[in-house]
Amino acid sequence: MTRKMKDSGIEWIGEIPEDWTIMKLKSVVETTKGYAFKSEMFSDNGVPVVKASDLKKQTVVKSEAFIREEIANDYVNVKLSTNDILMSTVGSTPDVVNSAVGQLALLPKELDNSLLNQNVVRWMPKKRVDNLFLFYYLSTHAFRKYLDLIAHGTANQASLTLKEMLDYSVPIPTDKEQLKIRNYLNTKCSKIDETIEKQKQVIEKLKAYKQSVITEAVTKGLKPDVPMKYSGIEWIGEIPEHWNYFRIKYNTYLKGRIGWQGLKASEFIDDGPYLVTGTDFEGGSVNWNKCYHISKERYDEAPDIHIKIGDLIITKDGTVGKLAYIDSLPGLASLNSHLLVVRPTTEYYTNKYLFWVLSSSIFKMYTGLSQDGSIMSSLSQEKINNFSFPIPTIEEQTSIICYLEKKCSEIDRYILQKDVLIQKLTEYKKSLIYECVTGKREV
Repeated sequence: MTRKMKDSGIEWIGEIPEDWTIMKLKSVVETTKGYAFKSEMFSDNGVPVVKASDLKKQTVVKSEAFIREEIANDYVNVKLSTNDILMSTVGSTPDVVNSAVGQLALLPKELDNSLLNQNVVRWMPKKRVDNLFLFYYLSTHAFRKYLDLIAHGTANQASLTLKEMLDYSVPIPTDKEQLKIRNYLNTKCSKIDETIEKQKQVIEKLKAYKQSVITEAVTKGLKPDVPMKYSGIEWIGEIPEHWNYFRIKYNTYLKGRIGWQGLKASEFIDDGPYLVTGTDFEGGSVNWNKCYHISKERYDEAPDIHIKIGDLIITKDGTVGKLAYIDSLPGLASLNSHLLVVRPTTEYYTNKYLFWVLSSSIFKMYTGLSQDGSIMSSLSQEKINNFSFPIPTIEEQTSIICYLEKKCSEIDRYILQKDVLIQKLTEYKKSLIYECVTGKREV
């Protein structure tokens, strides 16, 4: 039998079960603001302090800030307990999803008795509301949209006020039904999370396999039975006996913008020569639709970094080591700062081959980069210039390029399939939670 529903009177909630009530958050929760600990109070060990930046993916990552135990005893009002609901009130603007203001988290058991820092609020439900039911409700896309709407701030940082957050309306079922919903969602969400985690592990294995395929091809070639020799270079190891190797600087043009050359963001325009930045890189190419534009006069000021078809571009700051091969140009284009243009000056190698070399593990081993380019904060032009890499014949380079383009495209398709599945599962989880905590789905 279908249960009776009624109009909640709230647009984003819609209909709710007849025996549910609508209440403002301020009526069902108490809040505690974190304490603004002074920098001199922090130490290398002691009681962990939870900061806004520690709230990630609905949990709290291991805190790296501590207060000495003898001091911590004076701040029992901000002492936390397992499964406390926490939310950041300062963060990035809503468009930066992973660090946006309003990050929600449940305190894990290992951080029990930790302390709450400023810019984080603890939500404590009153007797009539179950803690995990409240957590599930706060994790709905409807509440997230509300936070995005009320967030205040500048271009880089946003904040939330408790007054506005607590003015949000929530549907409250009976105590018995809250527990049923909580238990149902615990079971269902755990299974969904487990499936998502397995898919992520498959993706990581596929990425590692792709990396090994690339590295094997650019260091050993495609013929497994050729005689080998030791290259004399630690990060290369053995290479085919007839291959050579040399440093990039002896056969390569390598240039970057010197600072900004006075170029300001206010000079970016809607039309004109393209200005390429590292955030425009997608899948080893440049997404020209994302690029800024500059005036022709600004473009002409820096002829050394005019982009040509066949150029290779690499990021040297930010997420370093990202690559883009220029196989087409929609118009005149130049580099922004933090990038280098790479161009062969001899016929010993092609840039497409170098693209695969710089995508391999040997370049990451040389530079100290992790797979996603997250270890080094910058990559100097000198460092790249001194990189030695193996050089097969041009004919072999062409074969290696064709092989890797085909093989890596196949691997990327598998990765994309897994990514799509993860997105669908994530959306299903969000919809499931929303339907349950608003009474659209009976459990």
